[in-house]
Amino acid sequence: MKYRYFVLSLALLLVLTACSAAGGAPGTSVVPLPPTETLLPTQVPLSFAAASYRNTEVGFELDYPAVWTASDLTVLGDRGSTIQFTAADGAVTSLTIYRWDPTGDLAAYVAHRKDAWSASGMVLLSEQAMTLAGDRPGVRFVIQSAEGQQVFFFFTPFGDRYLELAGPGDPALLAEVAATIRPVSGTP
Repeated sequence: MKYRYFVLSLALLLVLTACSAAGGAPGTSVVPLPPTETLLPTQVPLSFAAASYRNTEVGFELDYPAVWTASDLTVLGDRGSTIQFTAADGAVTSLTIYRWDPTGDLAAYVAHRKDAWSASGMVLLSEQAMTLAGDRPGVRFVIQSAEGQQVFFFFTPFGDRYLELAGPGDPALLAEVAATIRPVSGTP
């Protein structure tokens, strides 16, 4: 019951945000997308030959294109850590693991990030809720930076952390990578 309340609350927040964002900067609009899609790695064949990244401390793994190069995990002080994936064309996608309060409150995390984007002159182009393996909620976005570059973002809570996948690459490919995020067997 709590999960349904959370999903309904998140959906309402996203709808209200999309409605208010539609009246944003002149000449911009939010692209309407289906309300929620469920993407489970076992149900969707990948469009790429995959390599896997696993983080046993947080308890998740994901698939990414095997042609990408993965960096070592870099600690960002006490607030998190990050790993970067570099494509052959030099595009860098970052997977950042954040500690942020409140934990497990995706709606609050999303609102915080939207406020930061707005304050930085970024424009929200699209937003879509997703459900990952293990019924984990997630939200993906495409934003336009103040310089005009489109950037993909994906957020999902994982335990007491938030995972953020972000980069300027192909939004469809990055959404496909995000959809493979799953718990490592035997972790909550």
